[in-house]
Amino acid sequence: MADDHTKTKEELIEELERLRAVLNENRRLGAHPKNGEFLEYDGSEEWRIMMDMLGDFIFVVNSNGSIIKCNPVATNKLGYSKEELLNMNIFDLYPPDRSSEAEETYSQIIVGEKYLCEIPFRARDGTFIAVETKVTPGKLRVSDVIFSISRDVSAGKAVEYELRVAFEKMKTILNSVSAYIWSGIIDSSGRVTYVYQSPAVENITGRFHGYFYQGLDQWFGIVHEDDRERVRGLYRKLMSGESTREEDGYKIYQDTGEIRWVRDSVLARKFGDSQIRLDGVITDITERLQAVHALEQSESRLRLILSSMADMVFAFDTETRFTFYHTPDMGDLYIEPDKFTSEKHSDIMPPEIDELFRAAFNKIKDGGEMEFEYRLDVGGKRKWFSTKLSPIIKDGKFNGAVAVVRDISEHKTLEEALKDSERRYRELFNNIHDGYTWIDMNGRMIDFNQPFENLLGYEREELFLLTIWDITPAKWHKQEKKIIEEQVLQRGYSDIYRKEYIRKDGTSLPVEVQRCLIRDHKENPEGMWVIVRKLTPRSA
Repeated sequence: MADDHTKTKEELIEELERLRAVLNENRRLGAHPKNGEFLEYDGSEEWRIMMDMLGDFIFVVNSNGSIIKCNPVATNKLGYSKEELLNMNIFDLYPPDRSSEAEETYSQIIVGEKYLCEIPFRARDGTFIAVETKVTPGKLRVSDVIFSISRDVSAGKAVEYELRVAFEKMKTILNSVSAYIWSGIIDSSGRVTYVYQSPAVENITGRFHGYFYQGLDQWFGIVHEDDRERVRGLYRKLMSGESTREEDGYKIYQDTGEIRWVRDSVLARKFGDSQIRLDGVITDITERLQAVHALEQSESRLRLILSSMADMVFAFDTETRFTFYHTPDMGDLYIEPDKFTSEKHSDIMPPEIDELFRAAFNKIKDGGEMEFEYRLDVGGKRKWFSTKLSPIIKDGKFNGAVAVVRDISEHKTLEEALKDSERRYRELFNNIHDGYTWIDMNGRMIDFNQPFENLLGYEREELFLLTIWDITPAKWHKQEKKIIEEQVLQRGYSDIYRKEYIRKDGTSLPVEVQRCLIRDHKENPEGMWVIVRKLTPRSA
């Protein structure tokens, strides 16, 4: 293997991508390695790069389960030193009462009877870490080994519940926005599960929410033939992890057959194991594009493009002097043009903003783009702006920069309003003396207040992994299901009744409970509020 110091940047990147591809292919195949071959690593440098760069727990064990290699993530998250781990068996990392179960599960994965192991790791301090583990036999140099790769999924499970709650609280704001806002989770097979779709989907596409539930192919089906393959490619990059943000404009067909132009902006991020969460904003830009086409008949191409932009544009030379500006509204400028043209950025803008600008300016000299946000008093009003700084390259050399500045005050106002609403909601929720929990129709807990946590003795993260039925003794299940069916679903609430909960320490907690039905916008049962009051010895 060539020394890394003698390799070009492109060769190093290609090597790292090759390693990632090998590992991802192996994880996708699970117990069925490609062409019947096992994962094999012969180069110590390849192993070091893979072990250090990946964010999962990675172990290499021998046929007896003894750990012979591990990566920094394992030591950092489990709390053991590397020396301690190398003197342990992989099954020592599981809870003692489930060690045998883990060993059996590993065997089942290797022979293809199971895909992964969902038993949590037990850290050195006794805490549990929810993981999903995939194992496969392979070779390290010439030795037969087993590769164990575990992904921490504890945060992902909690995020799913928090996401649902957050969107519910944003509905009032989002329903008034003219853009179609959506969020969905894409699994490894490409199937999409929508978390949220704003009502604007009907105005922009002429189709109701459910039309797109079958997946992204339904959306691609309304994209104009001229743009369809380009849009598919855009989403392929997002779902493959090649890109985390894409934005493009293209044509779609409304249900009437009318062609409309939309601006599609999508963010992608990993969600759980082999899933991608996509958050998109689709804006109807038909009217704006029609205005652009009209202007093209009488003005130059550059002036046409700038005139159609709602953003401000500034150009700078290599010394950060203003050399050009464009603004759709002169009132948006911090000072008049004749006072900043040919002046340095530092001579015009406040020091704290100039510091952000200079840091970005210095970084783009080596290529690429930089973005930053700041707030500024303009015309007696406090405004928020987002700036995207790009290099100007002339004859292969850095020759200045272009800044596209967007007014994001409205977005920030909505964001702050949402934070205030969330804060007020959480303060009220946690200051109610009784325990409250919001559950779905299957009993999964979506949200709950501090008094409810205190009653049961669980940590918040632990409760998100449980259902109401998990913490209710079996002897009460039949009665509660009858109350739900005969009272809650019939009239929207139940009488106050008594039951018990199982605390974290295993003791029974006598309580009084009342359930209230929650319906969605179509009046279908969506969940329930459960009000819980601890019974005192006298009242019990």
